[in-house]
Amino acid sequence: MKSLKTTGMMAFIAIATIFVSSCQVDTNYYEDNYDQRYSWWDDSYNYPSSDLVLMAQTLRGHWDGQLVARGVDANGYAGVKSYYTDIEFDQYNSNAIYGRGRQRDFEGRNDRNPFTRSFSWHIDNRTRAIVITYDNNYTMTI
Repeated sequence: MKSLKTTGMMAFIAIATIFVSSCQVDTNYYEDNYDQRYSWWDDSYNYPSSDLVLMAQTLRGHWDGQLVARGVDANGYAGVKSYYTDIEFDQYNSNAIYGRGRQRDFEGRNDRNPFTRSFSWHIDNRTRAIVITYDNNYTMTI
C-alpha cells in the first residue's frame, strides 16, 4: 500500500508539473538573435560611419587596368589568364556604402567583344572588405 501511495504521489507531481509549466516562446531570444544576425545591414545601410562612406565614395566611378586571374580548371590544371578590365562602381546614393556595378573584361585593348557581367557590392562594416556579388551568385571579397 505504501508503494502505491508513493507511486501515485509521484505521478500526481509529474502531471501537476505539466500543468504548471508554460509553453510561451521567449520573444527576446528571437529579437536579440535577429539583431545579431542582421546588425551589418542596420549599421552599414542605415548608419554608416563616415570613413566607410568616404571609402564608398572613393570606390565610385570607373576603374581600369590589367587583371590577372589565377585558378584551377575542371581538370585540376592551374592556369593564369591576363585581361584588360574596365569596372564601374555605382553608389546607391551619396551616403550609401553599397550599390551596383558592371565589369567588362577584354582580351586586348582593341577587343570588340568583351565579356560583360553585372554585380552588386557593399562594404562590410566589420572587416572593411569590399564584397562583390555577381548576378550569377558568385561572390568575391576584396
